Amino acid sequence: MLLVGFFSLLLLADGATSEGNCTYQDILNHLHFKDDYSPFYMSRPVKDHKSATVVNLDLRIYAILQVKEKEQIFVPYVWITMWWKNDYTSWDPEEFCGIEFMSIPTGLMWKPDVTVVEMTERDKVAPSPYLTITHRGNIEITNDQVLTSTCRMQVYKFPFDIQSCHLTFKSFIHTDKEIKLLPYLDSSNATKDSSEVMRIQSEWLFINMAVTSKTADLYGFNQSLVVYTINMKRRSALYIVNFILPILFLLCLDLASFLVSDSGGEKLGFKVTVLLAVTVMQLILNEILPSSSNRIPLIAVYCIGVFTLMMLSLLETVLVMHLIGKDSAPRDKETEKDRNQFNKLIHLTCYRDVFPGESPTEVLPVAKKDSTSRLREESTVSDELREVMKTLTLLLDSRKEEQAPGYWTGVAQKINKAFSIFYCEHRDDREEQFLLLTSHTLGVVAAPESMLLVGFLSLLVLAGGATCEANCSYQDVLNHLKLTKDINLFHMIRPVRDPRSTTEVHLSLLLYAILEVKEKDQKFVPYVWITMWWKNDHIGWNPDEFCGIQSVSIPNELLWKPDLTIEEMTEIDKAPPSPYLTITSEGNVTLMNDQVLTSTCRMQIYKFPFDTQSCNLTIKSFIHSDNEIKLLQYSNSSEATEDSRGVMRIQSEWLFINMTVTSITVNYYSFNQTFVIYTINMKRRSALYIVNFILPILFLLCLDLASFLVSDSGGEKLGFKDPTHR
Repeated sequence: MLLVGFFSLLLLADGATSEGNCTYQDILNHLHFKDDYSPFYMSRPVKDHKSATVVNLDLRIYAILQVKEKEQIFVPYVWITMWWKNDYTSWDPEEFCGIEFMSIPTGLMWKPDVTVVEMTERDKVAPSPYLTITHRGNIEITNDQVLTSTCRMQVYKFPFDIQSCHLTFKSFIHTDKEIKLLPYLDSSNATKDSSEVMRIQSEWLFINMAVTSKTADLYGFNQSLVVYTINMKRRSALYIVNFILPILFLLCLDLASFLVSDSGGEKLGFKVTVLLAVTVMQLILNEILPSSSNRIPLIAVYCIGVFTLMMLSLLETVLVMHLIGKDSAPRDKETEKDRNQFNKLIHLTCYRDVFPGESPTEVLPVAKKDSTSRLREESTVSDELREVMKTLTLLLDSRKEEQAPGYWTGVAQKINKAFSIFYCEHRDDREEQFLLLTSHTLGVVAAPESMLLVGFLSLLVLAGGATCEANCSYQDVLNHLKLTKDINLFHMIRPVRDPRSTTEVHLSLLLYAILEVKEKDQKFVPYVWITMWWKNDHIGWNPDEFCGIQSVSIPNELLWKPDLTIEEMTEIDKAPPSPYLTITSEGNVTLMNDQVLTSTCRMQIYKFPFDTQSCNLTIKSFIHSDNEIKLLQYSNSSEATEDSRGVMRIQSEWLFINMTVTSITVNYYSFNQTFVIYTINMKRRSALYIVNFILPILFLLCLDLASFLVSDSGGEKLGFKDPTHR
């Protein structure tokens, strides 16, 4: 009985212990989770700073929401999952009733500062409020994101084009020795998973997704990048039905106009109407295609070729009508002369001759005397004369038609015949080339690119644990600095020990993309990378005392930052800010941000579309004078230009020329301030404007000059000039 009672007590004790550690709160208490506990959210969660944090990435495309060729913008809806190791979060599931994972608010944990390089606007979808931690220390977070990103598009084969848009993931400030990004799936599996969850593709057909991992030198140090390349093909059916086929039909109608007679004005009006219809199609095409393409799209060349053929056909019609008119003018004069002679002869036969010696008064009684006897005879003769007159009139009217063609009419017929043969052959060549492109492009099935799976062998050495020494973690440095949210010394005031000291802020600006230039609104929208660094007198440590740690990344809200603004900026920055900044053992603080700047720009469009524009970005402090904050440019004009060209991705319809950097001191609000001015010079790409506007206007001017060959007698000339001027 004693033995049974002993075992019963043991079972009860085990049950009580298990029940006591069977809640999530027990795990949080075991891990010492608190809102202000630094190891979880302030610095990279590694016990040895030499260990790299390996961040695994998985991306799936849920929808292709929008592709704006004119603005070079790609908007996908994606699912992004990231997971990494946290050295401070682990427990034994057996001690907590088998609990292996739990969900906690995202604000309690450190998260990698991973961003998409091409993203130009903040995510429009609400982020996930929770993340998951496991008993082995793995952290996982999943987010749905609508990414408004830049994409360099080539529309040379529009509407049978295939576009490839990149989504490049990287850390804001960490090097590849601190954060290593790895794709979870290779290209084939990523394509398969995205195809299964894809819901909306807009006018595009998703082909595949290529996944690559690489290391790039950015900002002077190596960073780990994971690039997802989304390949998609345009659905061209509606463009064929609504654009290409109507142009072909108009071309066929213009060809059929050779069957219309050249004698009237119907042919001229018909051709002008068809020509204006093609002009309208060109204007529609100009609204679709961007001006940033290095080559003129084939469909634009096709349209201007059709327009040119129709213009030549119209000029040929005007010339033929003019030549025929030159032959018809002498014949009309000759016919009118013959008709006048005939009428004179008829009138002469209706009168009796007056003999010499007879007066009209003597003739009249004779006529009265013989009137009764000759009345019937004169009536019969008069009827016969009328019949003869009608017969001769018909012969004279048909004389012109029965005559052989004149010289100029023969020349016109030869020109008409030769141009018809040339027109048909040239049209057939263009149709054959364009239809070959159509059939070839429609038959293209882009095979998924075979991508090499990045191996994990090189990371095993970094992932392999090393014996941690004392003071070898970032938390040891933070504890030494006593860096917390509660200390006002770090984030509330300018970080100098002597108020008379000046804080020197070094600036570097790189132009990543020219997103938009609105001439009508005088607005300039660039996408820039801005880096600034300054000295904080309250930060510093000896790296030898902390295993050689020379820099630490911390949340940017913990430290004071200079109140810099861009004078021309009219809207709040649309790009997501960097969540972290870097501090060094020497007290230097570095902050890097990607910004989409909607700024004002005074533009001169006198030489449009051959204009060159210069837009300024003036960086200054909000309230500090030059005795408190002094701005210094890091690069000169030539270096800034070369660096910007190295990272430039999109220039819209503009061609980046150079960037000049100047530093000045200005008396502003009764005290001096230092300004750093970046002047961006760019030139407009004028190819599509020439094709779609200038050339058609020149062609219409030539047609208007050719109208002087049209006869003024009829209404054809007025009908021709009126639509041309519209």
